Amino acid sequence: MAREKPVPPPQARVDDENKLRRTAPPFLHKVGYAAHMYGLQAMLALPLYLRGWKEHFYPPENGPSIVKTYDVRPALPVRIFFPASFDLTSPQQLPTLFTIHGGGWCIGVSRDDDEWNRAFADAHSALVISLEYAKAPWSPFPTAVHDLEALFHAVLADESLPIARSPSRVALLGFSAGGNLALALAQLPSVSGAAGGAPQAAVSVYGCLDLARSPWAKMHNRFYKVALPPPRNHIEDPLARLCPSFDWSYIPYGHDLRDPLLSPAFAEREGLPRHVCLVGAELDMLAHESWRSAVRWANEVRGGPSRTRPVPDPDIKEDKVRKVGKRASSKRKGELEPPGDDRYDFEEWDEDGAGSVKWLLVPDVLHAFDNPGMRNVMGGEETMQDAEMKTVAYQAEVAGWLYREYQYEPLHGLNHIRLLELLPGSEGDPISVILHEHSLSDDAGYEAISYVWGDPAARKEINCGRGTLQVTVNLHDALSHFRWPDRARMLWSDAACINQQDLDERASQVQLMHLIYQNASRCLVWLGPSDADSAAAVPLIADMTAIVARRLGVDLDQLDEQLERQGRDMFLAKRVGFEGLPEKTDPIWASLMRFFARKWFSRVWVIQEVNFARSVLFYCGADCMSWAALFHVSDWIMTNSGSLRWHDIMTRQPHDLASLMTRRSGNLMDMRRDGFNKDKLEVDQLLDYGKAFDATDLRDKVFAMMNFNAFRRAIPDMVADYTLSVAQVYTETTMAAIRGQKNLRILLTVEHDPDKPESEFPSWVPRWHRPDSNRSISALLSQDNTASADESLPLDQVKVLQPGPVLQLPGLVVDVVQDLCDIHQPLILNTGVFSRHAFRPHKPWARYRYHDPEDPASRPVEGAPYQTKPDIVEAYALVLTGGYREHDNVFAIGCGGHPNLVAANRVEFVAWLSRLRAIEALFPEYVPPGLYSPTQPGFGDLYGDQIPDWSAHWERMIRVYLLGRMLFRTRRGYLGLGTRGLMEGDLVCVLFGGNVPFVLRKVGAGEVVDNGEERYALVGNAYVHGIMEGQVVKEWKEGKRERRIFNLV
Repeated sequence: MAREKPVPPPQARVDDENKLRRTAPPFLHKVGYAAHMYGLQAMLALPLYLRGWKEHFYPPENGPSIVKTYDVRPALPVRIFFPASFDLTSPQQLPTLFTIHGGGWCIGVSRDDDEWNRAFADAHSALVISLEYAKAPWSPFPTAVHDLEALFHAVLADESLPIARSPSRVALLGFSAGGNLALALAQLPSVSGAAGGAPQAAVSVYGCLDLARSPWAKMHNRFYKVALPPPRNHIEDPLARLCPSFDWSYIPYGHDLRDPLLSPAFAEREGLPRHVCLVGAELDMLAHESWRSAVRWANEVRGGPSRTRPVPDPDIKEDKVRKVGKRASSKRKGELEPPGDDRYDFEEWDEDGAGSVKWLLVPDVLHAFDNPGMRNVMGGEETMQDAEMKTVAYQAEVAGWLYREYQYEPLHGLNHIRLLELLPGSEGDPISVILHEHSLSDDAGYEAISYVWGDPAARKEINCGRGTLQVTVNLHDALSHFRWPDRARMLWSDAACINQQDLDERASQVQLMHLIYQNASRCLVWLGPSDADSAAAVPLIADMTAIVARRLGVDLDQLDEQLERQGRDMFLAKRVGFEGLPEKTDPIWASLMRFFARKWFSRVWVIQEVNFARSVLFYCGADCMSWAALFHVSDWIMTNSGSLRWHDIMTRQPHDLASLMTRRSGNLMDMRRDGFNKDKLEVDQLLDYGKAFDATDLRDKVFAMMNFNAFRRAIPDMVADYTLSVAQVYTETTMAAIRGQKNLRILLTVEHDPDKPESEFPSWVPRWHRPDSNRSISALLSQDNTASADESLPLDQVKVLQPGPVLQLPGLVVDVVQDLCDIHQPLILNTGVFSRHAFRPHKPWARYRYHDPEDPASRPVEGAPYQTKPDIVEAYALVLTGGYREHDNVFAIGCGGHPNLVAANRVEFVAWLSRLRAIEALFPEYVPPGLYSPTQPGFGDLYGDQIPDWSAHWERMIRVYLLGRMLFRTRRGYLGLGTRGLMEGDLVCVLFGGNVPFVLRKVGAGEVVDNGEERYALVGNAYVHGIMEGQVVKEWKEGKRERRIFNLV
C-alpha cells in the first residue's frame, strides 16, 4: 500500500535511528514564540490573581476540602478533595487519585480542574489530590516532572491523609500536558518503587504523548465532521496554532524527542504501572497518538494479548488506520459509543489478571471538552451540554476501570464451590488470585484456610481476575504468607470463595462447609503474624511437645497419628507436670498465655473447620506447629496452669488473663473429633459448647454447628437462612431441637442476665451469643439426672402459639422459692491463693430442724424433705457441687446411684466446714446459710492430718460448680442451686421431657393465652436435692400431684 511521505517535526535532526534531537529554530521564530507565550501568560495572570482572591472570600461549592503546602515545594499548593460523605474522624483509607492539570506545560493552574476533581471525589468515594508544577519557559523539561515527584512523595508521607497506602490503591491521572506528565511521573523509579503508595494505575486524558511528531502532521490524523455545530466542524484544530509555542517553551534544545519521559508514547509497557488507561477526544489532533500507544501497549501485555491488533500508522493513506474514530458523527448525544468497536473502546488484560491496558475514545468532542472554562469558550449550548454529559460518562468508565470490583458468577451446581488460585509472587508484590469453579465430587488437590476475619472495616485490596476484591487484613496476611514464589497454590477461603453479598449462595455454601474441609488435603490455620510473645511461646510449645512424645514413646512426626488413633490420655498432662519445664514463676508462661489468647482460638467457625479436616497445620508468622502439639499443650494448660504463680508472673489482672488462656485452651480441646462428632452429643451440647466461641454474625453460633451429626439427626432439614433475625434463628432452632430430640435438654442452656434483658427473645430461647457463666454445671446437669423419670415428652402437647411465640409444655409444680442467697466467687489474692466464696443471703435463713433419736424434743418441720442431720449434710454436700464430683481433674462424675461418691462429698464438705469454724465468727459469710447448727457438723480433732487436703479439694470443686449460680430454698425446705436472677415466689417445676427441674416465674398478672392458662417466663434450670431421680413424677402417678400446662413466653 502506498504511503505518504512522513512529515518531520520542525527544528529536529536525526542523530541515529533511535534519537531525534530538538534543534533551535531561526531567530525570528524564537522571537515569535517568546512573544506569543509570554504575552499569553501575562494576559492570564490578572484574571487568575483576581479569581484567587474571590475564591478566598467566597469559596466555591466545588472547591477543595483543604489546600496544603509542603516544604519541598512551598510555592506549589496541593488541593485535596475528600468525598462529601467521608467522615474525617474515620480511620478508613480511601482509594487515591493524583490529578495533574494541563495547559501545554506553560499555562493553567490546578484550580482549573476543581469541578472535575470534586465531581469525581463525590461520585466515586475517592480521595482526589491535585498537584501543581512550575511552568515553562522559565522551568522547561524536566523541571515539572521533578516538581511532581517531590510533591508526590511529600503527600504520601503525610500521615494525616487517608491514602490507601498498603496495599496501594493510588493512581495518577493527567489532562493534556498533564497526561504526558502523569505517564512520565509513573516511570520514575522513586515513584514506581515507592513504599506504601506506588501508583498501580495511570490515566492520560487527551494527553500529548508524542513530541517527536510535528503538530502540523498530527492535523491529518483526525476526522472533521461538518455536520456538527461550530467549532466542532472546523477543519483546523484550535490547538494547532498553540503547539509550536508550547513545544519551544518546554523542550530543551538538543534533547531527544523520543525520550520516554518527554514523549511517553515511546515508553515500554513494562516501565509503566500495571494498569494504563488512555482517553482520547475524537476531534482532537492528539487522539491518534493515544490510540497508537494504547494498541502498542495492549499488544505487549504480560502473557500475550487475547488478540493482536495492528498498530495504527499515522502516515498511511487509508483513513481507517490514519485517522482516529470515524467520519460520521455519533447519533448518541451525551453518550459514549457502545462496546464492540475497537476504535472507541477496548481493554486487554495480563494473563494473571493483575494488569491491563484500556483505550477509550469520547466521540464528537474537542480537546479539553471536560474543562468548564474551555467549554464556555469553544462551544454553544448544544456543544456544552453534550460535553458535560460525556464528561460524566467517561468519568464513570474510568472510575469503574480504576476501582473495578470482582463480579462473582453464579455457581452452576448444588455441590459446586470456588477455589482460589493464589498466583506466585515475591514479598511486597500485590496479591493476585484467580477464582475457579469446582465440583466437590472432583479431586482438586486444594488446601483450606482457617483464620479470623478480624475487623470487617479494616480491609486490603487483592487482584482477582479482571477486578479487585476487598479482603480483611488477616486474610491478606495469610495469603501473603501462604504464597509461593515460583508456582501457584490452590486454596479455599470463605471470604474470597463465597459471594458474601449473596445471601442465598452464602446459605448454600454453609451447608457444604464440612465437605469443603473434608475434601481439602490439609487445613492451614493462620493465627496471625508473629510477635514477641509467640517468639517465646513457640519454642516452649516445641519443648513441651517433645516431652509428651517421649512419654508416649513415639516420634514427633507420629504424634498426630497417635492422637487420632488413641485419643486423649486423660492423665498424661498430670504425669508430665513441670518435668523439664521452666519454673512456675518464669515470665515465659505469660507469653504462652498471650499466645493462646489469640482470637482464632475463640472463633466459632474453626470448630468444624478443624474437626472435619484431614490434617491441620498451625502457622504463626513463619512458625509452623502440628495439631497434636497444640492439643497436648492445651491439655497441659487445662491440667497444670492452676499451679503457676500468676501473681509473680504478671502484675496486671493475672487471674482474668490466666482464666482467658485456660478457656481458649479448652476451646482447642473441644474441637477434637472425639469431643464433637460422637453420636452421644446432642444439639443442645453443641450449641452450649459454642457459647465459649465468638462470631461476627451472631446467627453463625447456630449455623457453624449445623453440619455435625447431632443436627443431622435431630434437625435434618435445617438450612442457614440469613434473612432471619438472630432471635428468629435461635427460636426456630430451639423448637426444632425440642421436637427432634424429643426432650427439653436444650432449655438447660437458658440463662438470663438480670442486668441485660433482651426483650426480643422469648424467655425459653437460649442466648447462644452470650457467654454462659454457669456453662460447666448446666452441661453436667443434662447428663445423669432424671427429674422427670421415664416420663417422655408428649410431642402432641407441645405447641408454639402466636403471637409470642408462646411455648406450651406439660409439667408439675414442685414448690415455691422462699429463701435466696447470692454466691460471690473467690478472687486471686496478691499472695497467689484464692480468697473464699462469700454466701450473702437476701434475708436471714432459718436453720434446718431435724429429728434426733437421742433427743425426743427435736422435731423437723412436717413434710420436710430432709428429716435428719445426715439428710441435711448430704443436701448441702450435693447441692454445692450440683450432684457431681471431681477426680483427677475430671469434673463430670455424677454422684447419683454411687453411695461412695456421695459419702466422699459429705466428708469433704464437713472437713471444709471444720476449717471455716475457726473464722466463722469474724467472717460468717464464708459459711452457707441455714445449717442446723452454728458448730455442727464438724470433725473436731478427728482426721486432723487429712482435713486440709479434703478441704482444699472441696474448695477446688466448688470454684467450678458454683460459677454463676445462687443458693435457694423452697417453702417446704428443698435446697437447690439455680441460675442467677431467681426471685422469691418463683415456681420450681418438673417439665415432662426435662431431666432437671426448671424455675418459672408468673408474668403479666391475670394474662392468659387461648387455653386459659397463665403465662410464665423460664428463669433457668436448677439442681434440687431430693427430686433429681423422678420422685415428683412418681408422686404424680400416685395421684399426689396435679399435671398442668405451662405457657412459656
